[in-house]
Amino acid sequence: MRIVPLIIGLVIAAPAWAQLENITNREAINALKAALDRGTRAAVAQLGKENGFLADGRVKIPLPDSLRRAAPRREEHAPLRHGEIR
Repeated sequence: MRIVPLIIGLVIAAPAWAQLENITNREAINALKAALDRGTRAAVAQLGKENGFLADGRVKIPLPDSLRRAAPRREEHAPLRHGEIR
């Protein structure tokens, strides 16, 4: 029974596959460049806003443990902001 959906999918995809033979290398390169450009712009728009990167667990890269342990010591030696008291 699993072979039937595969055959149906191949029959449906055959015309699209045949059209791929008519695409030149230049057209393929331009299409790939356009897709990469569109994806890059979408990612920058989504992740480039405030907390867009840090709030998205799918793309956030956490600090290594060694840096996370050093963070409290770094804050002890950080310069004071205007009006801040330690």
